[in-house]
Amino acid sequence: MLENFYLVCAVMGFFSLGAILGLFSRGKQQHVYLTYIPSIIGSFLAIILS
Repeated sequence: MLENFYLVCAVMGFFSLGAILGLFSRGKQQHVYLTYIPSIIGSFLAIILS
């Protein structure tokens, strides 16, 4: 049961990381992918959790 809590924390962490990186990489085309990668990982973990 505790591993589900860790997965939820990881999902929230990856989505938060993607949002924070998105704020700092505005207008920079080469850094756009930095926001996609944590969001993709968070989505994948959310699918595993469900």
